[in-house]
Amino acid sequence: MISNSCDFKIFVEEVRHRAYPDIICLAEQESVAAWRMAQKRIRKGSLGHQDGMRYSETLKELIFFLRNGIKPRETSAEDLALFQVLCGDLLDRHHRSRCSDPH
Repeated sequence: MISNSCDFKIFVEEVRHRAYPDIICLAEQESVAAWRMAQKRIRKGSLGHQDGMRYSETLKELIFFLRNGIKPRETSAEDLALFQVLCGDLLDRHHRSRCSDPH
């Protein structure tokens, strides 16, 4: 897992310079890993179950946002700002690569 503490900010910082398909793939993998971790925690009676479930849901919301460009209903303002950071980075890199292409 990229963020064992289920911190979405850490995930965004780690993937923000990656390519679009890589971000989606990593978010899918991270979401499944967080869900599995949350299920283990509930069985052990740990308080981290809700954190893992929320992290998994946030990653699913990110995937939806990246694929569709539509804000998911339950997304917090803080999470939406992080979604937009990723999108802004993706657009900047795409724009720079297009502008620097001599052909």
